[in-house]
Amino acid sequence: MYIEHQKETQKGLFFSLEDTLNPKHPLYILANKIDWSLFEKEFKKLYCENNGRPCKPIRLMCCLLILKHLRNISDESIVS
Repeated sequence: MYIEHQKETQKGLFFSLEDTLNPKHPLYILANKIDWSLFEKEFKKLYCENNGRPCKPIRLMCCLLILKHLRNISDESIVS
């Protein structure tokens, strides 16, 4: 079952998660260059809207697949 996920920024008491990340890291740069809404729009069609277990965010699944291929690791390793 597809559920529309809201873009939520994680905020701490004094800082946000974005403030702690290195903006020069290659994965940070890559994540900001990808149009994630395109993935949402295209993959949304493949989900049932009214039954089944709610899905994980499409961005999470795409990110894991990208990391899997970039690092050349197994499914089990990427999940852990």
